[in-house]
Amino acid sequence: MTDASDARRLCAFVIASGVATALLFVVVGLAFDLQTYGDGSIFSYAVAVQDSWAFHWRNISARAAVYLLNVRPGELVVGLTGSPRAGVFAYGLLSFSAQSVGLAATFALDRTPARRIFVFACASTAILCPL
Repeated sequence: MTDASDARRLCAFVIASGVATALLFVVVGLAFDLQTYGDGSIFSYAVAVQDSWAFHWRNISARAAVYLLNVRPGELVVGLTGSPRAGVFAYGLLSFSAQSVGLAATFALDRTPARRIFVFACASTAILCPL
């Protein structure tokens, strides 16, 4: 085997590990309702009662992007379906998908030789996401 062949296989393994971890993060997070534990529980509660702005966000202007991209869509799902569980699921799906979206954006934008930035992003996801 050549060094180039070994390097290509290592890159392929790192990419596969990163993508698999990012996707597994979504599945495990939603399967075990992890959005209802720890810091996520306050957001899940706010989504379920459809009053997250008054409940949690009114004094935290720096979190506006999270509100618009994760929490508000969850509230809209509750409003459309009448199901707090569906809204919390939508919030969790959006929250846990951030790694996958980040990897997809990195893949699309990386123009380095052998997509080195994407490989490092996959390694980072595979190593840090489970923590």
